[in-house]
Amino acid sequence: MTAIRNYSTIIDGIFGIGTTTFAVTDTHTNKVIGALNNPEFHEFIANFRARLYRLKLIYGTHSEYLKDILVQVNEISSEKNWEGAFAELAAYDHLNSDILKHKTYIHNPIQPNVTLPSSESFALELGKKATNLDGLVEDRTLYFDVKCLKDNVTEILEGIYS
Repeated sequence: MTAIRNYSTIIDGIFGIGTTTFAVTDTHTNKVIGALNNPEFHEFIANFRARLYRLKLIYGTHSEYLKDILVQVNEISSEKNWEGAFAELAAYDHLNSDILKHKTYIHNPIQPNVTLPSSESFALELGKKATNLDGLVEDRTLYFDVKCLKDNVTEILEGIYS
């Protein structure tokens, strides 16, 4: 079984058959997919699966939000955008943790993939009509965007060499 097919099996097993939207015949990998297919990383595997189960529990009754979560779950399989997808899923999991602990900071799940009109953002100053953000904490009217800081030195050097 390829690493990508194994990832498909994991997410279909958690979120239901048909969750996978990527080609399971692909042979590429990335650091998440590679780790999920290496028993040496058993703690990472257990934590990653637990995160997906928590996200399913939190968003399972909010289908309008779950579809955006599943976009990121599928994006983990990509060659280029997996870092951002991983960071967003980690942020949603962490920021929603109060819900599962029954604390009072937030009561509603984080709304993923929010678009603000230019009148409510800096989009107008940039000549745009809207701003797309990664989330909204509705209980606190707090919008946010997740950024993934990555080391791209190897990528730059490979570009120079080629």
